[in-house]
Amino acid sequence: MSFTAKTAFEARITNNENDRLANIAGKYFVSTTPTDCDAGQLCVRDSLLDCEGFTGVKNENTWKMVAAANTATADDVIYACNTYDNQLIPSPDGNNYFIGVRTLGLGAHA
Repeated sequence: MSFTAKTAFEARITNNENDRLANIAGKYFVSTTPTDCDAGQLCVRDSLLDCEGFTGVKNENTWKMVAAANTATADDVIYACNTYDNQLIPSPDGNNYFIGVRTLGLGAHA
């Protein structure tokens, strides 16, 4: 469990009507392995994840996320890992923090 120190992500919308914030559920992967993801890391959707406990059934709401590449085009939707919506996040030091108590160096766990 290792995150980059002093990283954070907080969604701020200055023009809510025209620039809507889209939150989607997902897990960050490197190759085929779920991996910890730094707050604010840029990601793209890869594929739908399987429903846990079922074989061959896709979860229509949860995506496999991978790092955004420098080959992304204007047609690609790029997301930032948003930990700000979580209530309680475990940190690398083994403690759990409520958002607002500690905001830097946290991320989304595999």
